[in-house]
Amino acid sequence: MEGGIMNKKLSKKAIICYSFGDIGCCLMNYMISYYLSFYCSVFLGISLAAVGTMLLLVQVWDAANDIVVGNLIDYTRTKEGMARPWIKWFMIPCCLSGMLIYACPISLPTAVKTAWVFIAYFLFVLFYTCVNLPYGSLLSLMTKDSVERSTLSTSRYIGAYLGLLCVSVGALPLVKLIGGDDGRAEGYRMVMILYCLAALILFFFLHKNCKEIDCGNNFPAPKGTEQKREKMSLSAFGENLKTLFKNKAWVLVLIISVIYWVRYPFYGSTMTYYYRFYLGIDETASSVMYTVGTVAGIIVLPFVSKLIGKFDYKKTLIGSCVVSAVAMLLGFLCQKNVNLAIVFFTVDYASEVFPCAITLSMIADSLEYGELKFGKKITGLGYAANSFCTKAGPALGGFMVTMALSASKLDTSAELGAAQPASAIWAIRIIFWLVPAVLSLVMCIFTQKYPLDKKTYAKVMEELQEKQEAEH
Repeated sequence: MEGGIMNKKLSKKAIICYSFGDIGCCLMNYMISYYLSFYCSVFLGISLAAVGTMLLLVQVWDAANDIVVGNLIDYTRTKEGMARPWIKWFMIPCCLSGMLIYACPISLPTAVKTAWVFIAYFLFVLFYTCVNLPYGSLLSLMTKDSVERSTLSTSRYIGAYLGLLCVSVGALPLVKLIGGDDGRAEGYRMVMILYCLAALILFFFLHKNCKEIDCGNNFPAPKGTEQKREKMSLSAFGENLKTLFKNKAWVLVLIISVIYWVRYPFYGSTMTYYYRFYLGIDETASSVMYTVGTVAGIIVLPFVSKLIGKFDYKKTLIGSCVVSAVAMLLGFLCQKNVNLAIVFFTVDYASEVFPCAITLSMIADSLEYGELKFGKKITGLGYAANSFCTKAGPALGGFMVTMALSASKLDTSAELGAAQPASAIWAIRIIFWLVPAVLSLVMCIFTQKYPLDKKTYAKVMEELQEKQEAEH
């Protein structure tokens, strides 16, 4: 019976509904990561320095709570499984706290508005982790078949791009449609409510149709074993961390991942400022740039695995980073030519599909490399560190962006087309184009030092197999 359950094929409904998780998560997360800084500084009147500090504190908290929530999931035992009940418990708090972020009345004192957004965002990232992390864990709990897991992973990527596309295409035009020129704050509020309600519906169907099959995890552990397991986990944590940092390949992937995610806010958070204060164009027009870039990423996505198969991870990643750096440099040189800016940004955005997909696979390779070198494969903590990068990187990058814009004397209260200090104009251009170009080149340097290519990885696997056969 158990073998039959393990080999049962996933239904098309389950595969499709699995993608709903990332659609819902991206609807809320990108609405915040793309536009919250702009919304707070332009419409709520919160200083850029205060916004940057708030984002840094909350996102560092977001990165840290991954480890806590992940550990709690490991000890969850219910009739529904380990991860699935978390989605049911926290999908409503997650969506409500998301709505609360943009619900702050603009008539309140600035200090109160700052506290409102900080508390709402603090709660959102906690509840978001309580939904998103279990959602990711479902991939390994819904099936034991590697091919089916690959199908689920592809479904998740598709969902992520669909969610991103909905935000890039629809968010700012809807803000303008609902709020007009004088009620933009209300427009942001209503669009966030709409996206959060859509996310809640998607999470409901995710929970209903994506079920765990590993029934062994659905029953409570024998009495007296939980405490012992917890103590073992805590005592092993420090030793595992030391082992990971001895692993050169893993450390390099960690550095590359941090740089990649630090890079993201330099164009992501600056796009609306770039349009409104440098180009002198209504920021809703920036949705065109995001949309074209996202569509290009979707088109490129199927070719990632083919290029990796031909050139390996290392060469493919270096090539994509060089293309990205050149595109962003050319974007800087095109100045106020909007059409050329869209072309070069699209090239960069499409090339960014590669690092995102490749680093996850490089982590797996590096952990097997560590297993050969140190006799221990540390999978959970190894991947948790990558998740930390996706949170801490944007936090650090976003903080640097807001601090740089604040130092440049950018006047966020200025009307569309109003003159800005030359320092602010230069800061916007450098932050949007040049800093990402430099960071892409830095990624190339660290990727070049990565010790694994096709031949060395094949040798690692061969030696691992020989070692395992000798032990048995």
